[in-house]
Amino acid sequence: MYIDFHTHKPLYSAESNILEVISVHNTVKYENEYFTVGHHPWWTGQALSEVDLQNMETLLANKYCLGIGECGLDKLKGATKEIQEEVFYQQIMLANKNNVPVIVHCVRQYDQALNFKKKYGKTPWVIHGFRRNQHLAKSLIDQGIMLSVSPVQQMNESFVEMLRFLPADSYFLETDSEYSLTIIERYQLMATLKNLDLEELKTQMRVNFDGFFGLKF
Repeated sequence: MYIDFHTHKPLYSAESNILEVISVHNTVKYENEYFTVGHHPWWTGQALSEVDLQNMETLLANKYCLGIGECGLDKLKGATKEIQEEVFYQQIMLANKNNVPVIVHCVRQYDQALNFKKKYGKTPWVIHGFRRNQHLAKSLIDQGIMLSVSPVQQMNESFVEMLRFLPADSYFLETDSEYSLTIIERYQLMATLKNLDLEELKTQMRVNFDGFFGLKF
């Protein structure tokens, strides 16, 4: 099975060999699809209310809801730093309460994200859409944070070096909202980059997926 770890709309759900995890904001648009729920820093302008948190908790009780996200910190876009940090904190606490993983959006706020993980994070974390260098990747992995990546046809040397470095048990593959390649094509690219048999890569991604989501999946 191919796993698209993080996407924003189902593209392949009719295909039995592809499992997609849909990232939704605060409502479920699709039935019988695995999803995560989170308040994204781009679209959340104030701290979450008790109603917001209760709605999220209700969705977390859905058997198809695997965790919280995407949520996090973005230096370039979205609400103020203070609001982003408060909303991120609220969702981390909700993940801890419900013992579910967190899918993190992070743009130029990696030091602060690491601080939040060290102080508050009690469940598995992954930073999705990771495109930075090997040094930062290692720093995050060393702190127990996994990475979700999306290989494309044209990649700079730093990105390729980072992808080749990633330990087998540290990462996932995704499309996010960049649909120039299918998830199958991204698997093929990654297998070539890492000199892996495609079936071996698929098996490793399933092992990582099962370990990350645990009993919830």
